[in-house]
Amino acid sequence: MSLTLRLKMRHRATIQRDMAIGQNPRGGPASPEYRDHLVGQPCLFWEEASAQPGVERPERRIVVLDARLRVPAGTDVRAGDRVTEIRDRQGKVLRAATMRVSHIIRRGRDLVCFLEALDATNVARE
Repeated sequence: MSLTLRLKMRHRATIQRDMAIGQNPRGGPASPEYRDHLVGQPCLFWEEASAQPGVERPERRIVVLDARLRVPAGTDVRAGDRVTEIRDRQGKVLRAATMRVSHIIRRGRDLVCFLEALDATNVARE
C-alpha cells in the first residue's frame, strides 16, 4: 500500500461476514451467523447529508445521512457484509452502529461501499 493511500485511509473498520452454512431443521437456509472477517481494516468513512421532503408531510424537509466506506481495491468485502465499528488511528470509536454494505463500486484504486444503518443506537459524535 502506497504512502498516499495510507494517509487517506485514516480510519479502521471491523467488517463482519455471515459464516452460516447448511440448512435449518426445516430445510431452509441457516440463520445468519455474523463473525468478524476484517478487523482493523484501513478505510475512510464519511457521511453525506441531504434534505428530502417528508413522506407524511411533504412541506417539511428531513435530513438523510448516507454513509460511505472507502477501502483499497482488492479488499475482501462484499454486499451483505456488516460494518460494526469505525475507529480513528488512535483507537477512538467514531461510529459503533451496525451498518450493512448494500453495494460496492470501484473508484480508481479504491472500492466505495454504500452502507445502510441497521442499528441507530450507539452513535458517537463530537
